[in-house]
Amino acid sequence: MECYPFVARKLLSEDRPEIQKALVELLYTNPQGGNLFEGPRLRSLVNSAMGTVAKTDGVFVDLDAIPEEGATLAEALKFLASEKAVSLRTLLEREAETAVDLLTRQGIRKNASVLFTSSLLNPPSFLPSELTSFLPKAQVCY
Repeated sequence: MECYPFVARKLLSEDRPEIQKALVELLYTNPQGGNLFEGPRLRSLVNSAMGTVAKTDGVFVDLDAIPEEGATLAEALKFLASEKAVSLRTLLEREAETAVDLLTRQGIRKNASVLFTSSLLNPPSFLPSELTSFLPKAQVCY
């Protein structure tokens, strides 16, 4: 319990491959083969690195326990922006890139049919007809 804040600070501040691997193993679970980011675990880790460990019964650290009087959002963001969280920022940057990519692809998929079936637009002429044959042609109104 007493060493965990030191370990948490090391995990968050050192940007070495072995530290990144340990951080990934700590922050992700692997249910049925897929990786799932653990938000509560991140909050617990950041609070621990800032010196606040959740009180638990026994001598072991509960990685998912969040301290009752933990860091505020502003304090946590200030900590994440500091040099004390370089390793975590690297990981979170990759996570953000993946989220933006997924949201962009999902938005394009949902809105592509609306865009191409609009009465103002036809599919681009450079697309092969196999890709555009299912789309209705735009109606020209004069």
